[in-house]
Amino acid sequence: MRYLLALLFPPLAILSCGKIIQFVINLVLWMISMFGLYYLGLIVIFPFCFLSLAIVVHALSVVSDFQDEKTKVLVEQQRQGLQNLREENI
Repeated sequence: MRYLLALLFPPLAILSCGKIIQFVINLVLWMISMFGLYYLGLIVIFPFCFLSLAIVVHALSVVSDFQDEKTKVLVEQQRQGLQNLREENI
């Protein structure tokens, strides 16, 4: 779900990961990009397309890192649970 959010509205995906400062930076850049694409149109579209692409890639990397951290915590909890079961059986 966060990956889809990162593609559609990147700042909100970053906010859902709890990264407030990165959210503000990404939101400002996203607003500049959307303003440029909407108001300037085809005149200078390429720089704003690259900026939009960079914003989406940044959001995807933040979401990916968040998922990796979450997975590491779950794996560690499972290991501790297995160790507790082994200690009880001994």
